[in-house]
Amino acid sequence: MVYLRPARDADDVKSGKSVGVVPAIARTQYLFAVTGHNPMGVETSAERNRRANEALLEDLKRIPNATTTWESFGFSAEWREDGYVCAFEDWEEGRSTMVAIAKKYAQGAIYSYEAHEFPWALRRRTISAAMSEAVDADVIVVRCEEPAFIRK
Repeated sequence: MVYLRPARDADDVKSGKSVGVVPAIARTQYLFAVTGHNPMGVETSAERNRRANEALLEDLKRIPNATTTWESFGFSAEWREDGYVCAFEDWEEGRSTMVAIAKKYAQGAIYSYEAHEFPWALRRRTISAAMSEAVDADVIVVRCEEPAFIRK
C-alpha cells in the first residue's frame, strides 16, 4: 500500500525521501485514477457505489492499452471513495481513454499522476471529464505513512 498526500510547500517535497520512493511504474508510466462513486459529486448509497465500481472494473478490464490496473481509494478523515488506477505508456492515450470511461460513470473529473524530479513525489493533475473544463487543481503529492485515522 502506498499513501500520498499533497505537499505543503517546496521544502516539504524535498524532505519527503524518508518515507521511501513511489513504485517504479509511477515513475515510468502515466497513471490515471477513476471511481464509480457518487456521480457528479452527489452522495449515493454504499450499495449503489459498490455496483458502479463493479461495472467500472469490468470496463477497465477491457481496455487494451492499459498496462495494468489496481484498486485505489481517495480519502480524508471524513470520507473515502474507492476506485481504480490504470497505467498507460502514452499520456494522451491514457487521458482520452479514462476521460471517456469517467463520463460514462458521470464522474466530474479524474486524476492523472506523473513522475516528479524527486522519486518520492508525483505530479497529480485533475482532468475534467463530465464537468467544466475550468478545473485547475494540479498539485505535487508526496509519499507518506499510513494516516492514523485509517488504522482505527
